[in-house]
Amino acid sequence: GAADLRPPLWAECSIERWSSSRIELLIRVRSQLKRKTAANGVEIEIPVPADVDSPKFQATTGYAKLLPERSSLLWTIGHFSAGREYTLRAKLGLPSVKASDVEQAASHSQLP
Repeated sequence: GAADLRPPLWAECSIERWSSSRIELLIRVRSQLKRKTAANGVEIEIPVPADVDSPKFQATTGYAKLLPERSSLLWTIGHFSAGREYTLRAKLGLPSVKASDVEQAASHSQLP
């Protein structure tokens, strides 16, 4: 039934505040695909405050980039096999953002 349906990918985002001028996001995404299946060309878009700058990304797979025109970062994973989990750590500069703004942005995360 409907209760058995699970999204093919499950993403979680946590926020650590380093200082008034930097934050770090930790994004974990896990595949819930059926065995022997995979997803290709996966894109995960995470909203961030509008004026973040100087991004540094560390991903276990794929690559990430800042999309300032969309106030988000985009993590692209070329091939995502069933049962896999990957992480992305994003360190971002915050010129003028308050913690509440960051938490509000993160609470609106979504998979496209």
